[in-house]
Amino acid sequence: MLSDDEIVRRLRVIRHSPTHYRNGHQAPSINALSALSSLSRKQIYRICQGEPLGPRSRAELSQALSCDVMTGARSAGHRQ
Repeated sequence: MLSDDEIVRRLRVIRHSPTHYRNGHQAPSINALSALSSLSRKQIYRICQGEPLGPRSRAELSQALSCDVMTGARSAGHRQ
């Protein structure tokens, strides 16, 4: 499971990266993360702004950020 700081760092990279950068590096969009997890886009944006992560949010985002959105496979390393 990813740490809170790592989850927030990855979310901020995704939020502030242009679409062509995200797609070239297979990083998901906020909409894709929302679809992969049971969190709303609004919740994900609030977490980007510093709202504390609850246990459910941490588990959902950790899993969603650790898999390759294109194939659904677990990634071996960081893909930012």
